[in-house]
Amino acid sequence: EDPEVEGFEVSGVCTPALEVGGDFFDYVRIAEAGARLGIVVGDVSGKGTPAAMAAAMSGGMVGALVRRGEALEDVAEQVNAALRAKIGRRMFAAVCLATLDPARRELTFVNAGLCEPLFRSGDTATYLASDGASFPLGACGRGSYRSRTVPLSPGDVVVLYTDGVPEAEARAGAPWGYDAFAGFLRGLPSGALSARELRDAIVREVARVTGRARPADDVAVVVVRAL
Repeated sequence: EDPEVEGFEVSGVCTPALEVGGDFFDYVRIAEAGARLGIVVGDVSGKGTPAAMAAAMSGGMVGALVRRGEALEDVAEQVNAALRAKIGRRMFAAVCLATLDPARRELTFVNAGLCEPLFRSGDTATYLASDGASFPLGACGRGSYRSRTVPLSPGDVVVLYTDGVPEAEARAGAPWGYDAFAGFLRGLPSGALSARELRDAIVREVARVTGRARPADDVAVVVVRAL
């Protein structure tokens, strides 16, 4: 269910290409941190049952550490080391970890190999790069991850998503593309649409572009909208 966060709307959805998949998202209430909310969006390499099992493992590790209030950089480094030891060398988890702080009206995130978050503010839609390592979790033995904090004003929107969105294959065979995705979000009346409506609009556009009711690749989307 969509979580309740004062001053914000948050809504997510995950649609696997097969019956089960490797994309996932989760919300985590952070202990001893007021009303802060942890958000996790991830994409495990591969599809089907093995990817789903790795997604459950990585999501569980991340959730447990975020719930304890660990710094996002430390969460990423600890889960990276644990996954490296536990899953196959050809499997890894691209994950974006975020915390939403309603008191400060800020979103802080660490991106470990996932698509860069898309930020809509006013008439602009830009991708949020992050400093430090960007390797997916479990892909290499050691990595130093860094967080980035973004202040959010009323009407601002942040979209966390997996590559099944911008890399969805259009009917002509080419991917939809990151520029097209940013342009689509920029063209939506974000001031008039809720986070859930924005989320659903993105999912519908992916289906329209591909001409498929069910995606060829797993898709996960979480929309954060400041009120």
